[in-house]
Amino acid sequence: MALTCDNRSATPQSGNSERSLTHSSDVTREGLAMSLPTDSSTCEVPGCENSSRCLRMCWKHYMRMRRTGSTATTRITGDAGARFDSKCAPTPSGCTVWTASRTKGGYGNFWDGESMVLAHRWAYQREKGDIPVGLELDHLCRNRACVNPDHLEAVDRRTNSLRGIGPSAQNSIKTHCPRGHAYAGANLYVSPSGRRYCRTCGRATTARYRKRVARS
Repeated sequence: MALTCDNRSATPQSGNSERSLTHSSDVTREGLAMSLPTDSSTCEVPGCENSSRCLRMCWKHYMRMRRTGSTATTRITGDAGARFDSKCAPTPSGCTVWTASRTKGGYGNFWDGESMVLAHRWAYQREKGDIPVGLELDHLCRNRACVNPDHLEAVDRRTNSLRGIGPSAQNSIKTHCPRGHAYAGANLYVSPSGRRYCRTCGRATTARYRKRVARS
């Protein structure tokens, strides 16, 4: 249902003709609110004492009507568990997908009543207890929006990184260096930080450096 707020009852100013104001997504709340007439009456929604701004409703209820088609709130009040469960959707794969807001990385956001937390961490702590210090949760299903505690495992950061799809994980599965030498046996050097190096390429690099130094 398209809602239009007309300001036809407003008195024209300095020769300007009457005009119709239509709310749209590209109009800012502040700019539109300044253009709308403020009625002396209150919002017609029962229990609301805010001033009427448009269609005999306050701004909050008018915008809710535009979004949902009703002025009734859809938010579930009560304990955090009930609110959390209302935002979950089971899938045939076994994942429980978070349907509310998410981070840019794809993880669910959840307001626990005191602060904003990651939904999958909240779900794990509710079912399995606190996450051990120094560990983080790894999605075994590789679905960041999943909040199923059975799909989560507390592991150290290195293990979590190697299980993922980032650069560290991609490099860890390589069996040969860029020049085709195997990362194995006497040709493999592992640094104290855990990085792998090809000894053949390392010797070649050292030889080229010494040759340049000799020429200079």
